[in-house]
Amino acid sequence: KFSAPSISFELVHNFVDEGNSVTISEHVVEYGSKHFRLCGAVWWDIEEYGSGDGDGLYREDLVLTSSSLPAVKRIELFGKGMSLLPSGLDDDEEEEGDDDVLGAAASVRRTRGFGAAGEAGLGAVVARYIEALLADDYEAIRGMLCRNFRISALDGVKTRDSFVAWLEATTFRRKVQDVFVDHKAKTAYLKLLVQFDSSSARAVVVNLVQWDLRVDSIINIREYGTGFK
Repeated sequence: KFSAPSISFELVHNFVDEGNSVTISEHVVEYGSKHFRLCGAVWWDIEEYGSGDGDGLYREDLVLTSSSLPAVKRIELFGKGMSLLPSGLDDDEEEEGDDDVLGAAASVRRTRGFGAAGEAGLGAVVARYIEALLADDYEAIRGMLCRNFRISALDGVKTRDSFVAWLEATTFRRKVQDVFVDHKAKTAYLKLLVQFDSSSARAVVVNLVQWDLRVDSIINIREYGTGFK
């Protein structure tokens, strides 16, 4: 379907979590007279490309020339303003995550992308943001947002004050399902399972959270939803 000549893709951003072998890309998609944004997460299986010496390095000749070895392990797509999952979540997807704030934050810190000492600064900042989000600590979140912060949410663009006010007015329960970090781009990919307290309705929401160059504050969040594997 995506190969139809009437559909065109423009790559806007590309992020890499090297520790977890995951790439995140954002596209602007044009379909006839319609335009929408698409976010894709790709899990890569690159073990077959290793040097075989246990040094964590890879063979350049295989990476550049091989078309027979497996590479793509999993793909998830999320859109803005469109439905990509007509049948809803499966049971396994619904049960993932962790209600316990400290447990969820600890699981984030254990991901391989947070492991290197040189990358620990951003990893700790991401963990603090997740802790505040799961604990509904909105004053802490406000303190993490820069003055000119913007979120491009599913229901429109919000400023720092309107975003925090929206958080305070909602009664969502959130579970963290995936966290990936591109330390060079100062960007974190957060996949959340969101549920209203007053209903059984659930939704998968992806937030791309971007910090400034000094990792002092969050400058923007881009939100996507409703994904399929």
